[in-house]
Amino acid sequence: MDEFKKNLIIQIYGRNDYQTVNYVINEKLYRKKLVSEAWLEYLGEGDILILIPESLIIGEIKKTDEFNPLLQQFDIYYKEKIYNQVENKKIINNLFVNKIQSIGTYDNNNIKLIFDNSIVNIELYLFKDLLKIIKDYNRIIIDLSTGLNYYIAIILDVIRYLGVYLELSEFIKDEKKKREFILSIAPPVIQSQTVINRVELNYIAFFDLPDLKTFKIDFDESNNKLKEELYRGIESNFKNEKLKLNKILKETRIGFNALRYNTPLAFYDNIIDMNEIDNESIDIINENIFKILDYLENKIKTITINTDTIKIIRQKIKGNNIFNLIISLGVFDNIRKITLAQKEASLGDIESRFIKIYEKLPFKINSRFLERDIKEIGSLKKFSKNFKTLNELKFNGIKSSINHPLPSDIKRNFYAHSGFEYTVTEGKKVNGKIYLKYSEEKREEIRAWLENPS
Repeated sequence: MDEFKKNLIIQIYGRNDYQTVNYVINEKLYRKKLVSEAWLEYLGEGDILILIPESLIIGEIKKTDEFNPLLQQFDIYYKEKIYNQVENKKIINNLFVNKIQSIGTYDNNNIKLIFDNSIVNIELYLFKDLLKIIKDYNRIIIDLSTGLNYYIAIILDVIRYLGVYLELSEFIKDEKKKREFILSIAPPVIQSQTVINRVELNYIAFFDLPDLKTFKIDFDESNNKLKEELYRGIESNFKNEKLKLNKILKETRIGFNALRYNTPLAFYDNIIDMNEIDNESIDIINENIFKILDYLENKIKTITINTDTIKIIRQKIKGNNIFNLIISLGVFDNIRKITLAQKEASLGDIESRFIKIYEKLPFKINSRFLERDIKEIGSLKKFSKNFKTLNELKFNGIKSSINHPLPSDIKRNFYAHSGFEYTVTEGKKVNGKIYLKYSEEKREEIRAWLENPS
């Protein structure tokens, strides 16, 4: 969307019986049960997102057979419960809840609730849910005053991943939307009052590409039979999505290397192939990954219930591949925008576009080499209206000879001269403009160089 909403306030719901507290924000006092409502009144507008751990169900049930019905109505039940605690009932349309997974053992009313889970699982599914939400806001306030300690560590980790993804996905925009991530921290309540401290969360997003060549989900468990069943399920239910993600990863790697190693002509000359994937928004592409995760959540979770114990077991997903995939998609969105924005590969257009792009990336040194090589090409005298290799133009129509042999390492020359290697690059001049393209018979070889520069 083009316009951001103003504020999103995220609070972890830690218990079911919050007391009224005097919250002080910037020397202004707000008497509320929930710190998120205090923030909303201070800011004047925005939305509240309450993250509710599954484990809180233990405080709501007296018999184990009450667990599943409450789990089915989780969001509705807790939204009503939270709504009953807010002072301003008009915020109902600005109040949202989101269930998050739990880990560990919880006891109440002689019932034991056990979550056999992993921190990575919790982070992965929270990342999925938050990515759908926070991209539409320009200020995100994360309150760390409530909730168990491990949830605070989890949300900080997830926000870091989200911040990096959003920064990478907007790297080349002329006017990047600025987001603020603010931590809200309150010391212990003394005499029903506490002062809220705010800390801006800073993160650094390096424009780099994770080492991920194909889409794959793996698991920590050694249960090979279950693994094979899950792999088969993904393959049969998401074959097209998987193929498309693998194609995206391949083209992203080629495009990223074209930027890193300064070969801008690759963006004009169909070296980076955006066929079949250029019509889908990044949100739709991400949604395909989320569908796979939702499918897995239903497959990897088992619930066993007896008279005094409820046990929820989730197979442990290895999260790095998923996080790396989504971060790669942030890079991909830039690559695609650069590729689809290009028209004819005139020397002047290449120079003006890519020097601007390099200035926004940690590749500013590329500008100097690009200017040098463009100047050298511009000095060639024998251009005509028909494409000829730059080597022919340089040596008066002679492709190669004893006096002008072909270079021994064309790939090295390709990278050393901004991708304008003279034996694989062709040029012509029309109406005073120089146009470039790669020789048709060399395009697949150039793709291979960019896919594997070493």
